[in-house]
Amino acid sequence: MTKRTVYSTLLILSLTNYKEKIMEIYNTSEARSKLYKLIDYVSDVHKPVYIKGKRNNVVIISEEDYRNMEETLYLLSIPNMHKSLIEGRAEPIAKCSDKLNW
Repeated sequence: MTKRTVYSTLLILSLTNYKEKIMEIYNTSEARSKLYKLIDYVSDVHKPVYIKGKRNNVVIISEEDYRNMEETLYLLSIPNMHKSLIEGRAEPIAKCSDKLNW
């Protein structure tokens, strides 16, 4: 199993639990009648909306949240990045350099 598969599985599992506790849930008719309000809601509150369809279900999230999720998944897909991020968070600010060597 690849890291991407693991992360995708974890995301699906967390969304399954998450939607029952946090997400607003609508059927397609309700969502259609409130679409503009739902778009504003997910963008303003940064909470996804779950829509139940006859054949499939979808989750609406804001573009900003989607891009942040993409970036997080990308960073976590880089070998040893997770370890590096944890080590970086543990580093005291006083030990951090003000100058970048890029």
